[in-house]
Amino acid sequence: MTKISNLISLASVDEKIREIEASQGDLPSRIKKLESEKSELEQNTKELNTKMYDLNKKQSSLNISKEDSSTKLTKFKDQLYLVKNNKEYDAINSEIDTAKDNIFQISEELSKIGADRQDMEERIKLYQSQDEEYAEKLEKYSGQLKDSMSSNEKEYANLKRQREKLISGLDSSILKDYNRMFEAKGYGACSTLGEACGSCYTSFPPQLTSELKENLDFKYCPSCSILVYLEQ
Repeated sequence: MTKISNLISLASVDEKIREIEASQGDLPSRIKKLESEKSELEQNTKELNTKMYDLNKKQSSLNISKEDSSTKLTKFKDQLYLVKNNKEYDAINSEIDTAKDNIFQISEELSKIGADRQDMEERIKLYQSQDEEYAEKLEKYSGQLKDSMSSNEKEYANLKRQREKLISGLDSSILKDYNRMFEAKGYGACSTLGEACGSCYTSFPPQLTSELKENLDFKYCPSCSILVYLEQ
């Protein structure tokens, strides 16, 4: 098989693959979109769980500090009854004020952490609920896709294998041009329509028409730049 024949066969195989994929409607794109959204949701849930873990560690540390300050406050209050002069009284009162300030500040932080934890817990529950919905939809759409593919499954797999084999026989530069057009138009090469391009319908100059008939080398439409060939 010549390289030109390879290209013609590839275009034919891709057209058949496209017809089978078109029969699936928008299911593949809907599944791909759902998978992407589900993956993003799972990443967000993971990040929230990490933040929740850090928040719990901070809460535990603050509770220890609060308990320590409360213990000190009780101790300093008891010492007030044992003071012998005003200097000692003032010093202990200063320690009591410091302990009270610490307890107040820690309580404020713990209150904020409590609000943040509640918000995170609600968001995690929402994410989990959404994740379950995504899973159910994916299972439903995947089942529908499998059913729609069941009659063409063997032919589709065979066409994919043929495609890989044909691609291996093309030069990388030609394949690059083919793929570029395939992404843009849904097909990478086209046959002539009389003496015109089968894609943009531009008439070819006589020289190009003659060269296409010789079928010796790859040719491009001078107007839309797509690879063109003469249907044998």
